[in-house]
Amino acid sequence: MTKKRYVTILFFRTMGNALIVAALLWLVYSFYPVLKAELFYQLDKARGVQREISVTEIPPEPPKTSFGEILKKPKPLTLTPVSQDFGIVIPKINANSQVIADVDPGNYNEYSQKLLKGIGHAKGTVLPGEVGNCYLFSHSVGNPWDVPRYNAQFWLLSELQADDMVFVFFEGKQYDYKVVEKTVVEAKDTSWLNAIYHEPTLTLQTCDPPGTTWRRLIVIAKLVAWDE
Repeated sequence: MTKKRYVTILFFRTMGNALIVAALLWLVYSFYPVLKAELFYQLDKARGVQREISVTEIPPEPPKTSFGEILKKPKPLTLTPVSQDFGIVIPKINANSQVIADVDPGNYNEYSQKLLKGIGHAKGTVLPGEVGNCYLFSHSVGNPWDVPRYNAQFWLLSELQADDMVFVFFEGKQYDYKVVEKTVVEAKDTSWLNAIYHEPTLTLQTCDPPGTTWRRLIVIAKLVAWDE
């Protein structure tokens, strides 16, 4: 093998390895929000961590360093809503997001921009606490690299089960909803968006599986408590 050929092979091999490493780093960076959500959910589940809602910031306790403290069941963690004007907190999956009001789910140009800022409240559906269907949705993305931008907060929505709590904040008031149903429907099925309820109902929607446009995951919750 000539020196020139050896240098050429070494160059292309080095470039190929560099591109592979760069691609892996890009994937880790791009999917960090959802990877973090999944990892922390599984760790919290294994340790039995629970979360409680607080509308005021609570100073963190000093870290526990003794072996006995580490082995003890962890105390409930406090979740402070990122928005009390319009926000949603789901303790079980550590979801805590602003909600963008009156987003048209049929207008791609509108929701593709607004949902970058939070979860969408479907235009034409009722507001939290009102009788009827309050419909909140995240974007069903077409490209995998868009998943972290749109779906991080609802990435673990499939983990919700009956009786799990969902807290919605609106204009400074708190509305407590309890999950009653979960289902997967076809992507073109809009019946859940247009459903008529005679009691305050919360519908949560995301894509299923996460990061695809194949189907939609629907979670239904009923209002059980609210601020007077």
